[in-house]
Amino acid sequence: MTDNPSLPLIKALLHSQVQGTLAVLQSDGPKQHLMAFASRGIDEIWMATDIRSGKYKDIRASPKVSFLIDDRAGKLADHFEALVGSVTGALVAVETPRQALVLSALADRHPNLRQFFSAETTIALCLDVHRWHIVRDFEHVSVYEPNSGVPPK
Repeated sequence: MTDNPSLPLIKALLHSQVQGTLAVLQSDGPKQHLMAFASRGIDEIWMATDIRSGKYKDIRASPKVSFLIDDRAGKLADHFEALVGSVTGALVAVETPRQALVLSALADRHPNLRQFFSAETTIALCLDVHRWHIVRDFEHVSVYEPNSGVPPK
């Protein structure tokens, strides 16, 4: 599995980018949120939010989400050079024993948000990745399912 070309691309996105766009389904359609993230692998992506927020209420009501991570620069060259990872999976609250680990990892990755991650009303979330869609140069698509046991295509 490690020799598949999708894996280094996924790892590059997770390492080089610090935020992505979370899409949560609401009654009138999807709603997007810019989210800081951290990860220690390709099968989980960690985020956090305020437990009092409407976003958290929406996530609890509909935990099946998508998360977009990309390296666009906002230039025309993006048509030939962009790398995009679209992730689908379930986003759930992290259980108490792992809360401190996840919030610490987020604070280490985003030191400017340390105060937010240490607030009593902040809850750690884990996106259990079901599938990655990787798009290179706007036309080369590959799919990877981390827990399927099937090598990426």
